[in-house]
Amino acid sequence: PLPPDILYLIISRHLNRDRSSLLPLSLTCRSLHLYCQPFLFQIVSIGSRDHGIRKAIMTPSEKFAKVIQERPEVLGYIQDLRILDGGKRMFEGSRPITKEERSLSFILTRKMKNLHRIELFLHVVWTLIPNSLQTAFCTALSLPSLKEVVFDTVRIPVDILGVLHENAVYLDFRGE
Repeated sequence: PLPPDILYLIISRHLNRDRSSLLPLSLTCRSLHLYCQPFLFQIVSIGSRDHGIRKAIMTPSEKFAKVIQERPEVLGYIQDLRILDGGKRMFEGSRPITKEERSLSFILTRKMKNLHRIELFLHVVWTLIPNSLQTAFCTALSLPSLKEVVFDTVRIPVDILGVLHENAVYLDFRGE
């Protein structure tokens, strides 16, 4: 077997962004899983629920909330978090908060000490997002490790920018 430092070097330099290779490699044995896991969770994309036939299956935010409940060390690996509704209108206005939104709130309020970038790609007006989820978004946006924030198609009030930590040096508005 290769020495641990050589394994880490190979994975970190040659496979770190190649999820199609990292995932199968991480499943081969426990030691490789430990080396691959930090790279598998560097970029986390959470899509919206499926409005189709598979309604009963857990949503991506529910699945990821379960992952971090079972393995909280994953939070330390996340550097880039993307919340994407894929045009499906994740938030639909005044009503009780959904399981999906509750799970997303749980995720956003965890300590992600290495989170450098967050992207919100949501076809929504901020005021239609449930209050508890607005608070969760603000918690994530105020993380001191955050350097880049992207608002894509989400309409936010200007005062939300006041919650950004001073370390957030890159702000990008896209879409509407």
